[in-house]
Amino acid sequence: MQRFYVVEKAKLQCTFGTSLGKLVVTSQRKLEIKGKLQATQKDKQLEPPFFGSCTCKSSNPPCSPALQEWQVPGRKAGIETDAFIMDDSSIQCGQGGIVTVVDANQDLVSTGEEEFELDKILPKFEGEIIFVNGYLSNPKMNTESHYNALMGKNPDEPDSGALTGENTNEHDRTHADDVYTADKHNHRTKRDKWQKLWEDEIKTRLWQPLSPLIRFSYTPEEKFQGYWNTKTNKMKGTELYAKHFNAIGNEHFINGSHGLGSNAAHRIDHGIAQGYSWAKKTWNIKAFEQIEEGKGENPYIETFSPAYKPVTVVGHSQGAAMAAGVAIGILKYAADMGYKKAPLNIIFLGVHQPKNLTGNEYEQLYNYKTKYLEVNNFYLKLLGEKEKTGREYLNSISDLFNPKYHKLKNERGIYEHLKKIVGNWPAFKDRCVQFTFANDRGDLVLRDGDIPGIDSACDPKGDTTLYSVEFFSKRIQIPSKYETDQDKLVVDLSNEESGIEGFIVIPPYIANRRFDFDALEKKDNPSREEKENGVEWGDYKSVCIQWGIAMAKYKKLKKEYVKMAEDNWHVPDYNRDTNILFKNLAHLKVDWEYIQTARWYAPMQAADLYAHFSPVGLINHKKILSDFVNYCDDNVGTTESIWERIKKVGNNKFYRIAIAENVDLKKDKDNLNKRIDDKAEVERKLKIKLIDTSIADTQYIKNVVDAFVKGNKAALEKVYKEPLKLNVGMKVIT
Repeated sequence: MQRFYVVEKAKLQCTFGTSLGKLVVTSQRKLEIKGKLQATQKDKQLEPPFFGSCTCKSSNPPCSPALQEWQVPGRKAGIETDAFIMDDSSIQCGQGGIVTVVDANQDLVSTGEEEFELDKILPKFEGEIIFVNGYLSNPKMNTESHYNALMGKNPDEPDSGALTGENTNEHDRTHADDVYTADKHNHRTKRDKWQKLWEDEIKTRLWQPLSPLIRFSYTPEEKFQGYWNTKTNKMKGTELYAKHFNAIGNEHFINGSHGLGSNAAHRIDHGIAQGYSWAKKTWNIKAFEQIEEGKGENPYIETFSPAYKPVTVVGHSQGAAMAAGVAIGILKYAADMGYKKAPLNIIFLGVHQPKNLTGNEYEQLYNYKTKYLEVNNFYLKLLGEKEKTGREYLNSISDLFNPKYHKLKNERGIYEHLKKIVGNWPAFKDRCVQFTFANDRGDLVLRDGDIPGIDSACDPKGDTTLYSVEFFSKRIQIPSKYETDQDKLVVDLSNEESGIEGFIVIPPYIANRRFDFDALEKKDNPSREEKENGVEWGDYKSVCIQWGIAMAKYKKLKKEYVKMAEDNWHVPDYNRDTNILFKNLAHLKVDWEYIQTARWYAPMQAADLYAHFSPVGLINHKKILSDFVNYCDDNVGTTESIWERIKKVGNNKFYRIAIAENVDLKKDKDNLNKRIDDKAEVERKLKIKLIDTSIADTQYIKNVVDAFVKGNKAALEKVYKEPLKLNVGMKVIT
């Protein structure tokens, strides 16, 4: 039978008492469960008024307990010579009553189903996993963030006036609403009968049909679990990770959504604060000295050491930078608790701002997008200049490349900031694996790509390039390194449509095949394969070719117009002149082809965003990588799924214990033989995978913790601030 250990403030009941009593623990100060002192057989004190009145006498006087000796059935475990009290223990009162345990005041630590005192024989190996989501982009659910973007308000910048919405709280970097722990989730699922009736019956019948029309915010489950568990991954996204990293039941979530324009360095520092705060409140590890003092007599106490409670952090998109910070914050807490080493696994997906974007590289991007592709003028300016009217939000994408705002310019990305602040960058990056498709380069997520130096489960070489697909009018314009060093595919558009002159270049390691699960609802008789994998629709390469053809036609007509009219054609004339019908035919032809480039640029951008979200929604999809080898010389060795590639690349670095298939994980934790095997694994094989906590024990990281966790205003002045983005350039204000 499973039995729970009793801790302070446990509720006791006396057969002669009129109310419940609460136990006071004074016998020891070393051992705690969830921050509560563990009770031993020496603990016999209760909080007044004890058990209320004593009914053993007709006058019912106030209770005055005279407790004798605790009776603890089953095998004994304890500290020194004192046995721990279990929830089935009892004690006789000298007044005649029998006192029993009604509520142990904790449901975390117990014996196994069998009557072995496993919890006091050997430590339990049990991981924790934290998921950090990216930008919450639903315009209805996160309206405030879209307002910020349209009005040019960057939440990172002090006194910006930006609204919070569903984004993370910038005024309190450790706000409880931005963390959804396993305990919070379990508490929400243990509802009483009437709450369940409301949720399951009334809400389902009445609220849900109306909710799409009137709801403007997420529930915690939608916001946190819903980001990672989707119908495209069969609602198993978090389960895949939790099972692999020994963390079933210990899934935690941190909000990494910061809004458009956020800087990676800012998000890393925010993550440090949240990671430190999470570790302090939730990790439940004891001080190193306490473990060392107690493990001789009570080996189970090592359960509360980092070696037996490894943490895995997974971050996507904007959440990748914050995940790095969360990991650092956890390491910093371990260092503060006296540990020189700790286990840590870090996984980055669809990485946003892996490195900086500034200087010549930024200028080249700006020129390519605005002067060559001319994407900064895609929308009709019917309401005038945005700066003057404040009403023209249709042209929002053009502001990404507006030199006034420098929205994409960043002095520090993840790479630069981590190298500056951690004590040992090579050691830190060795604990990480990343996966970002080479065509995850949509304008709205620029810049995306690989963090330099971190092992990639997508492109083993790493890919820090800026573009997913590029257009060239002539073959000679294509840099030779594209084919020789970067293995890019050159497509001659003359082979795709007669009379076309031009080339597109597509990188390797792309998300080419695309699958639509929403389309299943519209299909009368989907096949078994479609039910499993979704309905396949336009592949990435085909979309790129159509855009390339449109670009080639536009460039050709524009060149002919300039030669004929001896006047340059440019988009602003077309956009600002509502009298376009009176223009000459040649100009109108160029106008039309320009519109076609915009029409094909949009689906290409959608395809890039598909690649951006695939490592989350299609983490376990069996077909998305099936044509990988057509675009790359892959040496990872598996195209079964994104998840399988991540596991393979991380196989020799992840701190975890392998789990056999079809094992009842809950029961397996209490298996004596498994505890023996796990202890041997921790002490022999896994030691080499520990990371030095000194990596996070730097002055800068201390400043971040002091500033955002402890409220030290002086430390706040020492935290990095990204140079303010102004129309006169990047002016440093710190």
